[in-house]
Amino acid sequence: MNADNPEAGADVATITKNSRKMVGNEENEDSCTKCKEDIKEDYYTCDVCNGKIHQVCAQLSSSEVRCMPLQKRTLLYACVNCKDVLKKIPNLVIFMEDIKKQLADKSTTTPVPIPIQQSQYSDVLKKRCEEVIVIKPKDKTQDSSKTKKVVEEKINPAEIGVGVSRVKYVKEGGIAISCTKKEDITNISENIKEKLDKEYEINIPKKKNPKIKVISIQQKYIETPDTLIETIIKQNGISTAEDERVLKIISAYEHKSKKYGIIILEVDQTIFDVINKKEVLYIGWKKCKYFEHVNVIQCYKCWKFGHMAQQCTNANVVCPKCSGNHKQEECTSDVNVCVNCKYALDVLKLQVRYDHTAYNRNCEGYKRIFEQLQMRVAYPQLHVNKQSK
Repeated sequence: MNADNPEAGADVATITKNSRKMVGNEENEDSCTKCKEDIKEDYYTCDVCNGKIHQVCAQLSSSEVRCMPLQKRTLLYACVNCKDVLKKIPNLVIFMEDIKKQLADKSTTTPVPIPIQQSQYSDVLKKRCEEVIVIKPKDKTQDSSKTKKVVEEKINPAEIGVGVSRVKYVKEGGIAISCTKKEDITNISENIKEKLDKEYEINIPKKKNPKIKVISIQQKYIETPDTLIETIIKQNGISTAEDERVLKIISAYEHKSKKYGIIILEVDQTIFDVINKKEVLYIGWKKCKYFEHVNVIQCYKCWKFGHMAQQCTNANVVCPKCSGNHKQEECTSDVNVCVNCKYALDVLKLQVRYDHTAYNRNCEGYKRIFEQLQMRVAYPQLHVNKQSK
């Protein structure tokens, strides 16, 4: 039974009848719409398509049966076929509204999305396993292009048998050379020391331990860090027998809802690998979700990365929604423009889309910084991370 408008039902009935004719359905009009047997007596008529159905086939409840003979019914009866059609109408309406919205958007100044090539997991994994050596000139007036030229003239990767994945410029006229093997970095370092030690400073940055964010922890554990560490070890089968094992709390705080606590753990490669293979961490009487923690710093004044609002040197406030010079609460624009991706497209000529807010976690700028920070972490050789939140 359907409490639909009778006039709307008539329109659907017309569509249904016409569609039957178009497909060449030679169904007998006096046959039951469900069992297809001839109808002689004891039948109901569909209020939508006027089709007939045996009372037995209709399978109405006792209260519905009492309603059917009434002259003025507010409840309409629809056969099985018409019910299927009526169920599709809401989706059809939504579909039409979406089309209208898309057509309306095309007539506005909304930025046209630029298709971007998503990184394959294998590519991300290769980057994450890279080792890096940083070479900086002692002459602080020298730029990075000169440093790169000198290194390329003095060091031949083919002669020393190393594979270089990329070279990029860094501050103070330096360059960072990336290799996928640690022994290649050692080899390059020894050669540069031998040939360029007097004019250049060589540094192999030490990678940091991985960090894990654990949520939904009972408050009593937040207040007793030593007990919490012991609980995590015992309930989750984590071995800390070796002296060099690292498992410590670097931050613990209460969620804004004040219903549970959150901690940030620093762990070594081995413990990270053990935890990363688990779906959850068991702590007390609860199972707690966890995520890889990568701290991306973003300014809430200019919305660029790498510094906080307190250190921001930008004279104007930037709206994270439309990139205008005003606060977000003052924004009246219906168009999203990420200030970082717009700069990347207009100035750096990178093919990125900017039709999102500056704090969107799918922002290409955010993901690039996220990956750069991941490359500074000493992960196990192979792992699939649980995305940071």
